[in-house]
Amino acid sequence: MTEHERGTDRPGRRAWWFLTPLQKYEIGLQLVRGETTVGEAADRYGVDRSTIMRLRTVAKDRALAALSESKPGVQPARRDVELEAAQAEAARLDEAFRELAVKLLLVEGKGVGAEWPGPAPVDQATKAGLLDLLEQACGQGWTVRAACQGLELP
Repeated sequence: MTEHERGTDRPGRRAWWFLTPLQKYEIGLQLVRGETTVGEAADRYGVDRSTIMRLRTVAKDRALAALSESKPGVQPARRDVELEAAQAEAARLDEAFRELAVKLLLVEGKGVGAEWPGPAPVDQATKAGLLDLLEQACGQGWTVRAACQGLELP
């Protein structure tokens, strides 16, 4: 439908027509710059004058609202929720890995994946006692790393 065909749908009444966001933007700019009047814009786009008036009012209100919310200076960085969740998961997995490595060291007396002359063999009762102390410290809120440092374990 061309601009001329969509002018009226019956005598004396304009056709129902929706303006695209780009058209609304162009109309708003033309009105602000003084390039066109409300009547000219309504005729050009085939809409009622009240539509153009409403468009101008809505644009003005939204522009003022946006300007009132803006603050001068540098805007604070937005939080990246997914990044924070991934970092928290990585920290949790790192802590779990360290805990398993410490338990492996205590139970088998050697490091993960390496053959090295580890500490002297420790009897089963001592290993069980150290593991109990480690679990008790973790239960009281200590991290595995802090508990091992407190027990002077490698």
